Amino acid sequence: MDVVKYQQKGCHERMGSASVDQLLLDGTPISEQPKLVDRFLASTGNHATIFVREGNDFVRVMTSLKRQNGNRTIGTFQRRSHPGYQDLLNGREFSNKVALFD
Repeated sequence: MDVVKYQQKGCHERMGSASVDQLLLDGTPISEQPKLVDRFLASTGNHATIFVREGNDFVRVMTSLKRQNGNRTIGTFQRRSHPGYQDLLNGREFSNKVALFD
């Protein structure tokens, strides 16, 4: 799995209640590229989320996860109790089946 690690420092965008460094792929913000995660979901049957790290928090800037109203759950934070939190905090990839919403 490719990991995008390019953040445009100094260029921020609002994601929910957070202001995060803008994450770019081919010069376009990831937050404007839902096809990335939608293709992953279509080809694997698994959801995908792309986070930007802000201090010790991770903010969803793009995801295939949608609320009941059809809106994507972007701008939400990954809970620190999430099983993948420590892996992400330490710069490692996390992939597993987890319960995301109560």
